[in-house]
Amino acid sequence: MKKKSSRLLRYLKASWIRNGTLIPYKLDNFCRLIALTMSLSLPAIATKSVGVCLIFGLGFSACSPDLPEPTSDFYSKQGWSQYKNGQYDDAKSSFELAQQLNQDSVEASLGLGWLAFVESADLQTAKEQLENALLLADQDGNQDLLNDARAGLAGINLSLELYQDAIKYGEQIEDGYRFTRGKPNFGYRELTLLLAISYFHLGNYKESVEKIQQLNPKFSWQPEDSPSKILKELEKRS
Repeated sequence: MKKKSSRLLRYLKASWIRNGTLIPYKLDNFCRLIALTMSLSLPAIATKSVGVCLIFGLGFSACSPDLPEPTSDFYSKQGWSQYKNGQYDDAKSSFELAQQLNQDSVEASLGLGWLAFVESADLQTAKEQLENALLLADQDGNQDLLNDARAGLAGINLSLELYQDAIKYGEQIEDGYRFTRGKPNFGYRELTLLLAISYFHLGNYKESVEKIQQLNPKFSWQPEDSPSKILKELEKRS
């Protein structure tokens, strides 16, 4: 009995579980599963109950042609759910599958870009993915996706010390924006600080001070003051 039960468990894992998601990819496998279940050394009543539950649980179409394979959108949604839960390796696999199924998937490019950025794995790859996501989102006219792509690109360019590009993307993000898909915590405060830092590194102290004053209205700086005063304020708020 124990040996046959182990066979059933292995069969379930091998045939039904892919990427952590329980999906009957092959419905003819379901017929085999019923046959295997019925072959176990269970009492006749229990055996019939198992067979009936399986049949009614999944429908009488069990032995019909195959179900459709999951789509790119399916894997993208799964990827963002995994991303939000901090399951970055699983999320990467899901986004890669989504991109394989649809090279024009905005969500897949966006997900892969943010993953590479958050993990600091490959900032250049992250930049390329997010630039592709931005291009695709622009074609669709989806403002939420555009903001997510621009926010990621602003952060990446700051990390790469490409301050002019960081400003270009950061200034295009809509007021009130917040990244809601998971880490990092990126919203108005973080964006304003990013812009203040970028302007400072470009020597544009006036613009940098204006951004700082949005976070701290009491801060003041005059051209005759040392730039180190701005730097100290930026460090305090970072």
